Amino acid sequence: MTRAIGRNRASSTAQNGVIMSTAQFAPPHLTDSGVIKDTSIGFFVVAGIQGGIGVFIAPSLIIDAVLIAVPALILVGWKARAAEVLLLILASIIAITTFLNKAGVISEGSSNISCAYRALGMGTCD
Repeated sequence: MTRAIGRNRASSTAQNGVIMSTAQFAPPHLTDSGVIKDTSIGFFVVAGIQGGIGVFIAPSLIIDAVLIAVPALILVGWKARAAEVLLLILASIIAITTFLNKAGVISEGSSNISCAYRALGMGTCD
C-alpha cells in the first residue's frame, strides 16, 4: 500500500491495486452533481422571477422564463452538457442585451446590470 504524502489533497493513492481519488471524499456541495443541482436551482429562480414578472407586468417574459426553465430541468435531470452550453449561451444573451440596453444601443430588455451579472455567473457550470 502506497500513500501520497506531502502532495495536494486531490492526489490519488493506490490501495490494494485500486486507485482512489480524494475527490471521492469531497463534501457533497463540491461534487459535480452538487454544482449541477445548485446551478439548476439558480436558473429556476431566474426563470421564476421572469415568469412572475411576465404574469403581472410583461407577458413576453414568460417565453424567456420557459427558455431558461426547460434547459435547467434537462440539466438537473440528465446532467447533459448540451443543456449547460445552452444555459451559458442564454445567460450571455441576457447579459449582452442588458449591457446594450444600459448603453442606449437598443431599447429592448432589462437595464439591471446586477441581475444580468448574476445570471451570467450562474451560467458557468464547471
